[in-house]
Amino acid sequence: MPATTVAQTIGLSAPLTAAQQPFNLWVGGRDLIGYVDKTSYHLDDQDLTQPGIFTFTLTDKDNTVGQYVHRLDEVMWYETLTTGGTGRILFRGFVRQIDVSIVANYGLWTLTCTDVSEMLDYAYPVINDTRPQETTQARLQYLLGNYSTVSSMGTGSVISSLSGGLSQTVALQRETLRTAVEKAIALEATWIDIPSYYLDYMYKLHVFYGYGDTPAPYDLTDTNPVPASGTVPYSITTTYDSTADTDEIYVYGLNDAGSGYVSTGSTPRNPLRVSTTDASTSTAASTRYQAGFAALGQRQGVIRAQAIVTGYDGWTKGQQVYVTNAVLGLDHKLFWIVGVSMRVLSGTGYREYTLQLNVRNLSFSRLAGQLRGPYGYMADALMGQIGG
Repeated sequence: MPATTVAQTIGLSAPLTAAQQPFNLWVGGRDLIGYVDKTSYHLDDQDLTQPGIFTFTLTDKDNTVGQYVHRLDEVMWYETLTTGGTGRILFRGFVRQIDVSIVANYGLWTLTCTDVSEMLDYAYPVINDTRPQETTQARLQYLLGNYSTVSSMGTGSVISSLSGGLSQTVALQRETLRTAVEKAIALEATWIDIPSYYLDYMYKLHVFYGYGDTPAPYDLTDTNPVPASGTVPYSITTTYDSTADTDEIYVYGLNDAGSGYVSTGSTPRNPLRVSTTDASTSTAASTRYQAGFAALGQRQGVIRAQAIVTGYDGWTKGQQVYVTNAVLGLDHKLFWIVGVSMRVLSGTGYREYTLQLNVRNLSFSRLAGQLRGPYGYMADALMGQIGG
């Protein structure tokens, strides 16, 4: 193979073809893809409720680019070639930090960016707003429509209808838009159904029960992966951590009726582990239980699983994924992706993804002790497994 052909294949020569350089990187309205070391791309989005972090390095040998990049410039990393010929936004957000290293007579500009979900923290504050009885979907759309500084936020097209029931009247005071959204969602919580949310790169809020709201592009398996049939290979590490685990929550509500202890019933462990949570919108026993269940759902999530997939694209947070693993005793078990970290391994767009899976899985020891209880339907997934 001629040397020039080899150089083009690995993305060393110019100009590059679209297939050899499958991205656009817009910073402040200018495409800077030609200045970026491709292996410096790193997207770290650990969970649903805090902004993801995107970093990359500009090599500015002619000193005509870096000095014109500013904090809070909008950044969009766009994949131009995907299955079906359509593009896909890989990241959208804002420049948060700029670090410069001088090499000879030019600079290496490392940009750290946060994604659009941080706009939930920088919207207009909810100073004092009393909401009447209404559905959670209507309440969320009201909050987004009245307090967001982004015109497209709050369309509601991907907010699940949730229970459809009426939430109690609440007085929201001195809230950020994020805390107001989280308090509205918490009032939907039950022991079985605990809603989650995230903001996508189009400023649309996703709210859903259970295991994500979109399917993953592939299933994960440790045996006989067949990409054509929708299953791909992966490696996995898991951590069983009791740091935040608790059996009972004391809810600090707005008044005595909205305050008190909440638990899921019998527990196999003794002594109890008791924690507290603030719920300023809780004014009755019903909302006390909802706020308590929401807190328990987060604190009893003691399994953190990380799956690493290389060479297969399309993974995003909020997706459902089926996992098969002989060591962990998983046979096509449903998980959901709560975070995605990604790095580019080659100039042609070959990528490695680290998927944060289902951090809200309940502890095996807790459920194994309740196999004959009201939630015994999960027993088939627990018998003989780690911690059971």
